[in-house]
Amino acid sequence: NATVVTDVLGVADVRTAKSGPATVNATSNFVYTIWVTNAGPSTASNIVVTDILPPNLVFLGASGGGSRATFTSACPSRLTTVVP
Repeated sequence: NATVVTDVLGVADVRTAKSGPATVNATSNFVYTIWVTNAGPSTASNIVVTDILPPNLVFLGASGGGSRATFTSACPSRLTTVVP
């Protein structure tokens, strides 16, 4: 009998979803949310989510690790791990 050894690599299934208002008045503030989930089976590490902002949109703040990049109109968030 022969023995076969196979290394099984972990695979993460990272997904994003975004929700917010369909329309906004030109002078109004609004909030939208980006969810990051991992359907697994493995933990995802060092995930970066970047949301490119439309022209003329003014970034006011973020929560959950979000920030505004100072050199672009993007809002990157670094997630250390996302578990299934």
